[in-house]
Amino acid sequence: MAFAAAMALMLPSTAALASPVEISPTRITRLAVQSDGLVFVKVEPSTPTGGTPASCATNSSWQLTFHATDAAGQAMLAAALSAKASGSQVGIVTAGTCTHFPFIEDARLIDILP
Repeated sequence: MAFAAAMALMLPSTAALASPVEISPTRITRLAVQSDGLVFVKVEPSTPTGGTPASCATNSSWQLTFHATDAAGQAMLAAALSAKASGSQVGIVTAGTCTHFPFIEDARLIDILP
């Protein structure tokens, strides 16, 4: 939980960041990218190691989503693709909201672990 707490301090303060969830360590097992730049991510294991998932996060097929239409989203997509291709473990921090797609939690950070 210390990692998620540290990230919350580094990110802008908004209601969406009030309850970040950490999932770490985990592996990205599936990625999908829509034509509008919306990225879907499945991780295993998907059990939070810090925090409680947003009540809207009820989809069992995908755990995370984000847009890859800006520099931050493109960087997250590059990290996700790299981790998936190499089989590396990652740490995930979510936003505590489901604004990009109903029933799937928004990702805030993808950290490739050593």
